[in-house]
Amino acid sequence: MTGAASPLTLTRLAAADLPDLAAALTAAGLPADDIGGPDRVFWAARRDGVLIGFGGVECSAASPQDGLLRSVVMLPEQRGTGLGAALVAALTAEARSLGLHRLWLLTTSAEPFFRRLGFVAQDRSAAPAVVTTSAQFSGLCPASAVLMARSTEAAFMTTITIYHNPACGTSRNTLALIRNSGVEPEVIEYLLTPPDRATLRDLIARIGTPVRDVIRQKGTPYAGLGLDDPAVSDDALIDAMLAHPILINRPIVVTPLGVRLCRPSEVVLEILPDPQQGPFTKEDGEVVIDAAGNRVTAKAGG
Repeated sequence: MTGAASPLTLTRLAAADLPDLAAALTAAGLPADDIGGPDRVFWAARRDGVLIGFGGVECSAASPQDGLLRSVVMLPEQRGTGLGAALVAALTAEARSLGLHRLWLLTTSAEPFFRRLGFVAQDRSAAPAVVTTSAQFSGLCPASAVLMARSTEAAFMTTITIYHNPACGTSRNTLALIRNSGVEPEVIEYLLTPPDRATLRDLIARIGTPVRDVIRQKGTPYAGLGLDDPAVSDDALIDAMLAHPILINRPIVVTPLGVRLCRPSEVVLEILPDPQQGPFTKEDGEVVIDAAGNRVTAKAGG
């Protein structure tokens, strides 16, 4: 088993595959009426053989260096996994291989997501012909849609955030595994700088577990506050976590491939985009990664 998450693979769609794309777009409330037009290339994205979504690029001879990133959609069961960023990165690489130097897009609701990936909002008057002549620009997308662009040459930086407690061995091991992949993460010592309510809710939703499963019981005021009562609501649990950050279990790690509560620490390997660069032994002496960067044990523990 390797020490990094499996990459996405893109397969170019044939005309016979377009109904599958149309169905996914329609289910997500996205326009699909013009996918059969000329100068459009679409791909299906898979990870470990499992379909996770679709995306495409529209081209125009009138602006040969520009492309319109379009019809990017994740299947419902894949949303919230963090794979959307990996899909956009893979589509950008395909656009670059087509000779496109700049990607444009129109979005009504995902501006923050694309901004995190390096897209910058543009004035609509700056749109090239590939955008202005598209059905999306002329009517399928509302006039309120935000126009964004990024260079296909710019690297997608691996951005990782760890909500860290330096007094916790599991948290220290997780941080060391991240660094062993060659990435220096953003380290948030959440006891000193706790997340706000919106961030905490978003983290828990993206982990995909009940709120109660993200609460730490040992060494915290969990029982003293009566939080062991099953009748305590999620809102009340979050109130307690915000008032007493020690109740937030650790470490929580955010990468382009997802969000995990990393207990045991090697759970982080599921969402690290980059491979381990050398051997790694946890503080208790357990060997996790060999000299070739491969996972050698999955023993439970911190």
